[in-house]
Amino acid sequence: GDLQGFLLFFFSSQVFLLTLGSKWDEKGVSDDSGPISLVKLDKIPKMSKVCCGLDHTLMLTEEGKVFAHGWSADGQTGLGHDHSTSCPTELKGEISDRNVSSVHTCADSSFAMTKSGQLYAWGNNEYGQLAAFTGEKQIFVPTQVDVSQLKGSVLMSIACGGSFTVFLTGDGAVQYCGYGLGPELSYAVDPSKLCKMRRLAGHEGGVSSVHSSLHYLLMLPVSGSSTHTAES
Repeated sequence: GDLQGFLLFFFSSQVFLLTLGSKWDEKGVSDDSGPISLVKLDKIPKMSKVCCGLDHTLMLTEEGKVFAHGWSADGQTGLGHDHSTSCPTELKGEISDRNVSSVHTCADSSFAMTKSGQLYAWGNNEYGQLAAFTGEKQIFVPTQVDVSQLKGSVLMSIACGGSFTVFLTGDGAVQYCGYGLGPELSYAVDPSKLCKMRRLAGHEGGVSSVHSSLHYLLMLPVSGSSTHTAES
């Protein structure tokens, strides 16, 4: 099986893999009997960022290339298949010709932003959280997202939850899509699925950064504003 329990960390742009002994077989059954070991990954370029999802990892090189490995049942590695990959592998296709500036993931949906302002998404789209205008529940290769949904605003950052995604723009406003968030971050007994970006009401110009976990969203305010949190 492929190694799934691991910790990645940097030292002087070098990447080390600490395996925690957990492996998955072809049936998706976990085996925690393996040894704990530390491995230096020598055969990949120098990395500038590592971003971890539930079962996969995205890595961004200093040259703007994206590598991924881990479990890809929903296409979250972007490598074009639904099985595991134990070695970091470069994503191919259109994204390989782009200079990627950042990668984002949390659960099983993945995003990449390029320096020229393009946005790519792949992975789980069951709740419309990729904002990709497709009926596919899983997207297995990086697919360009129509950033005209941002109404002319410049995309600055992304926060991914388990069923939702929020997009922070340069004017301090927030767009969101997916399932579980309401227009004013209020709890909804029967929340709706939103497959395209919608502007979050009541917070225009007041947000400086966005952060998320599987079920929670944190929006940090600009100076003088209130912190906003939500649960999906």
